[in-house]
Amino acid sequence: MLRSLVGSEMCIRDRFDGCELNPDSPADPFPEVLAKFDQFLKDTVGISLHDVGSPGSAARFLTCGDWDCKHVHSQCQICGVDTPTAFRAWVNVKRAWSDGLGGDIRGMKSMLARLGLLDAQGGVVHGFHHLGMHDVENICRCVLHLCKLGVDCWSPNGSLRR
Repeated sequence: MLRSLVGSEMCIRDRFDGCELNPDSPADPFPEVLAKFDQFLKDTVGISLHDVGSPGSAARFLTCGDWDCKHVHSQCQICGVDTPTAFRAWVNVKRAWSDGLGGDIRGMKSMLARLGLLDAQGGVVHGFHHLGMHDVENICRCVLHLCKLGVDCWSPNGSLRR
């Protein structure tokens, strides 16, 4: 079951992506989480989700793929809320790498391998793969490398239109 707030009513969907979810989940409804994230950005960096990625904005989301931002957009549609600008256009670091340096970049490990940041067994040298802040730090390592080489890491190359 999926809970979402629409107006003042609680809507419950029976299925989402083929997975049944627990209607008694203690998780906050998605629109509430989105509003909290927006407030967090306003409080910490002084910019809202509707400003991130907008023309002339000094901020963009950097991702390792398009899935996350597209999933947030889908969830906004399910819940009947507008998709913030931040999740309409973003910078997919894998695409920036491929466009700027060439090669078949399939994920974070592809980029880290080219930077010599995998151990002999193919594990990530810094942190753990797919573990929150470790992924953030490794995305930043990749972006810094691209910036040093003059690759465009600013122009949105991921969007809902792709």
